[in-house]
Amino acid sequence: LWATNSIFADNTSSTEGGAVFNNTGSARLSGDTFEGNAAGASGGAIFNADGVMAVDNSTFTSNSVNATVTTADGGAIFADGETELTADLFSGNSTTTTDASAGANGGAVYNNFGLNSINGTTFTGNSTTSTTSTAGLGGALFDGAAVTITGSTFQNNTATNGDGGALYE
Repeated sequence: LWATNSIFADNTSSTEGGAVFNNTGSARLSGDTFEGNAAGASGGAIFNADGVMAVDNSTFTSNSVNATVTTADGGAIFADGETELTADLFSGNSTTTTDASAGANGGAVYNNFGLNSINGTTFTGNSTTSTTSTAGLGGALFDGAAVTITGSTFQNNTATNGDGGALYE
């Protein structure tokens, strides 16, 4: 998959990848806009399963995961395959769960061992909210591995009923 200067808006999935689900392929996303996409479990805009993905100069706004019977992970991106983010903007993305036994994690990005690097990327106004006793972790980023972050900005992100307003590792 190669997408350049494209718009992915208001797409939905009942489970994973509201706009894009990259299973085992190679994906390059450059200068794209992802807005208002939603999923029921993971990756409001993008779910990268076992593929290789590079995302640069792209904007992710108001994407969400709203779960009722599972954990909500990655309001914009769920990264399980090799993923690199460069000069992107994540704004107003969110994860929310009402499942009493599940949390909400990574308002913008959930890294499940796939995210390699974040370079020159801005995270602003992203949130994770757990309405139960299980915590919401990482308002902007939940990092399940050792991602390298360089020259990036985290501002006004929140973790309601949880930990790590900007980043949880």
